Amino acid sequence: MSMWRWLVSCLPVFYQSGRALRQVHFYTFSDTIPHPGLCVLAEAASELGGVLRVMGLSKRPGYILIHSHSPTLKFLMLQEVLEYEVSKRRIASDDLVIFADGHDVLLQQPLADIVAAYSRWPGSPYLISGERNCWPWPHTDPSHGAWDLTDRASFGNVSWTINRWIKFAPQDFCRMIRADGPYPFPNIGLSMGPVSRVIEVLRRNNKIVLEEDVNDQGAMWLVIMRHALELNIQIDQHAE
Repeated sequence: MSMWRWLVSCLPVFYQSGRALRQVHFYTFSDTIPHPGLCVLAEAASELGGVLRVMGLSKRPGYILIHSHSPTLKFLMLQEVLEYEVSKRRIASDDLVIFADGHDVLLQQPLADIVAAYSRWPGSPYLISGERNCWPWPHTDPSHGAWDLTDRASFGNVSWTINRWIKFAPQDFCRMIRADGPYPFPNIGLSMGPVSRVIEVLRRNNKIVLEEDVNDQGAMWLVIMRHALELNIQIDQHAE
């Protein structure tokens, strides 16, 4: 497919789950090459035993920035790529997928160690990284972090339905997260889970982006609030 290509080539990563070997697929997004962050991530993936698959290199530099819901393009492309790969049977639905932002994520541990840490979570969740800053929602308390982007993301009087009884205004989101660790707020820059679960989360996320006028980070908050139990979504609040 022209929308993504191999950046590094090495042996795929497998791990034992019962009797079957599950393959680990490591994806990222970048529309800029060479980019220092992408080069570092690619080199680390190769050295630490993985294959980095890069989406977006067929787009002209800066393409992601011209979209009103930037940077939504990465999740739209990831959903399409995973669905295509599953349809061609190059990826199994119970394989694992790791997705990382391409320009500002450092890989510091072997993929085998990352998979081992993930395996300690029960039920093969969709595991999303945590951060200290609550974004993109307005902050109403110092515990919500020091980087408040309210001036860049004006929501006005918009509210979002969580279920038939509950609606959230923008200022409600940060205070609704129960902090069990130092990184309580979801960060879509790094996530991991079984292929089938990742695809379902992406479908929900992208549908919200296209229909409810919110970017992909805000949409993931809505997916968590609406579907966390159904889809077994967990926030890695301890950076495990």
